[in-house]
Amino acid sequence: MNSTKAILLTLLLIIITFLVFLGNEFLIQKIELTKIKPDSYRILSPLIVLISSHLTIFYFFWKPRLNIMNALNLSKYNPNIYLYIPIIAIGILLLNKPFMDLTIHLNFLPNMDNLGNTNNKHMLTLVNGIYIILMTPIFEELFFRRFLLEKLLKTNSIYKALFVSSLCFSFVHFITPYNIIPTFIAGLALGFVYIKTRKIGYSILLHILVNGVINIVPISGVSYESLFSDSQYNLTYWLFFIIGCFLTYIGLKKITTHNN
Repeated sequence: MNSTKAILLTLLLIIITFLVFLGNEFLIQKIELTKIKPDSYRILSPLIVLISSHLTIFYFFWKPRLNIMNALNLSKYNPNIYLYIPIIAIGILLLNKPFMDLTIHLNFLPNMDNLGNTNNKHMLTLVNGIYIILMTPIFEELFFRRFLLEKLLKTNSIYKALFVSSLCFSFVHFITPYNIIPTFIAGLALGFVYIKTRKIGYSILLHILVNGVINIVPISGVSYESLFSDSQYNLTYWLFFIIGCFLTYIGLKKITTHNN
């Protein structure tokens, strides 16, 4: 697969997701007209959109035909590698903070505070937790690493394949612009883990941990967006950034060592 096709497939995924979303909203409105409260369906709507859009892409473009169990390849995992996945997750969260703050200060998303408050209202629901923390990582990793990156590696250098797949990964987060640079960096780490292990389960676990921390930590009253907000870019702020870079590097290095 060449870079252009990878980008076009990502764009197609975005379009299909948008169309399924519109279809769901139309259906919800129809249900409301019947005076039946569509609360349960509305809660499940994001999950339905996620699964439907990705399965559509998989059905038409994953050749040979997708087999979920074969794609996940759950056998012969190295337990030692699991020890370093949380280290990488913490590292990614720490090193990405300045990049998220940069996009906020550049006013890419002026109403980010309101958006964050809206998300927090639904954060504790079981279905929303399953959608954000579990199902989104599974389907995104299947598409961007197991499918897209794997195809790119067959016709491109490792560096180009990793860059393009990470770029595509950041594209799908355009609806939250403050997250574009952080998701690109996270995509590099997720792709590196997949390339070195060829086991999508490790990438899924890493993705789950990152999403989990961002969405579960606010239960304590502290959001990821407000992390180190009192530091005002002082020495402590940049020390955490350096620690994040170090933890990410060590974790990725150890995974490479243990997989050889």
